[in-house]
Amino acid sequence: MGLKKGVEMGLVGPNHKVVVDSTSHQLKFAGFQQMYFEDSFPEDYEIRPREELKNSPIALEASAESIASYLGLKKKKR
Repeated sequence: MGLKKGVEMGLVGPNHKVVVDSTSHQLKFAGFQQMYFEDSFPEDYEIRPREELKNSPIALEASAESIASYLGLKKKKR
């Protein structure tokens, strides 16, 4: 919800990279999410993910430095 609100408020633009911590969602719906990324839903679901909207997860080391590096963030000068 926070990311959606940030986009609505103009704080997050279309070219921004963001990190969404969705651990609980991942655990609850891992099977559904896997079907989404692999486009392997049973016909009864009537779901066909659009390739241009897929936002596959990217594995990163669990550290602030790793995430900052991936996002291209630099330390602020004081």
